[in-house]
Amino acid sequence: MSEKIVFLDTNTLLFPLRYKLNITEAIKIELGSETKIMVPDFVVNELERLYYLRKDPKYSFALQLAKHIGIFKTKIKTTSQVDDALISLCLQKNAYLVTLDKKLLRKAIKKGIKTLQLKGKKAFKE
Repeated sequence: MSEKIVFLDTNTLLFPLRYKLNITEAIKIELGSETKIMVPDFVVNELERLYYLRKDPKYSFALQLAKHIGIFKTKIKTTSQVDDALISLCLQKNAYLVTLDKKLLRKAIKKGIKTLQLKGKKAFKE
C-alpha cells in the first residue's frame, strides 16, 4: 500500500477553531492512520502575512496548528498565488488537497487531484 500524502490549505487550518474538529484525526479516519498530513511552507507564509496585517488571534491559532501538524519545505516562492502553488505541489507529489475554498476545489478536481472536504466533524473524499 502506498503512502498517502495530504496538503492543507490556509482556510482548512482555520476550520477547527470554529467547528472544534481534530482535522488530523478526521483525515486519518477517512484515508488511514499512515496518512502523512502536512502544511506547505508557502501556506504558513500566507498565515504569517494575514496575522501581521490583521492581528487576529485566529491566524495565530492556525500558525500554531500548522507547526504542530508539520511544515513541508518547498522551493516554491509565492507571494500571491497560493492556490496555484498548492495545485502544482499536489500534482508533483500525487497528494490529496484539503480545502474549503470552492473555487480551488473545482480547479483541483478538474486537474485530477484527489480532494477532501471537511464538513461538520468529518472529512469526506470528493
